[in-house]
Amino acid sequence: MTGQPRDDTPMLFVGVNDAIDRGQEIASNVLCAKNRLAPPAEIAHERFGAVEGLMATARATMASQQTADGASLKEWRGVRGATWEIVPSATRAAKAVEKGIPALNGRLAGMAFRVPTPHVSVVDLAARLERPAAYEQLRAATDAASEGKLNGLLGRTEGEVVSSEMNGVAPMPVFVKAGISLNDRFAKLASWYDDGTGYSHKVLELVALIPAHRSGCRRENSKRKQQRVWRGRRERNVNKKGKNVCASNESHLNAKRSFKNKDHTLVADLPQRGG
Repeated sequence: MTGQPRDDTPMLFVGVNDAIDRGQEIASNVLCAKNRLAPPAEIAHERFGAVEGLMATARATMASQQTADGASLKEWRGVRGATWEIVPSATRAAKAVEKGIPALNGRLAGMAFRVPTPHVSVVDLAARLERPAAYEQLRAATDAASEGKLNGLLGRTEGEVVSSEMNGVAPMPVFVKAGISLNDRFAKLASWYDDGTGYSHKVLELVALIPAHRSGCRRENSKRKQQRVWRGRRERNVNKKGKNVCASNESHLNAKRSFKNKDHTLVADLPQRGG
């Protein structure tokens, strides 16, 4: 499901809480707003203990907005002209992250500003920490996460970039050199996210996890599995002798596929190597 459920359907954030029960039929990847906030919230809480936090996002123009001022009985601000207005708006991102990370329940709140830019948004998380940490330590924690368990899922940049330079970037979010701290207990982390390309990759990453969990296999490399699903075909590795061998963990990814060979036989019907 690509949306925030109104019932108790599990909401999953790849790399943060992505455990899937074998009997689970439906899971939600929620929306881009939630995926952008989950990694910084998880890092801050896991390493330093997030006592509480406030989130604000500058959100690029959305399809639901109007190009000119309109009328509404529900949300007056939401129908103002999207091409020239900065529109304060409510967001359920913080509440969704609380459900995905139960330890943060009741500790997060947030709002959004819809801004007249065509693409790419930015989010900042201001958090009060339980354990003291200089801003450099927070940066080091995000760097370690981007090179460790969130490798390929979380980005970072030291460049003095602006929003247009993040257009088409797959990792979501991308930490930037723009955060600040008031003291060693209160800091603000800022990160970019491409709400189109970035979220599409998040959906693919979750889809790639489902076969692995259902077969009891652990995720080895989410990025590689994501690429396999995206290509929509079988992939084989070639060893040094030139002999084709099945790629690791390929069987559970292709168990449900039925691609045809040139002679119109189904790949799924052919005897599997090693069987």
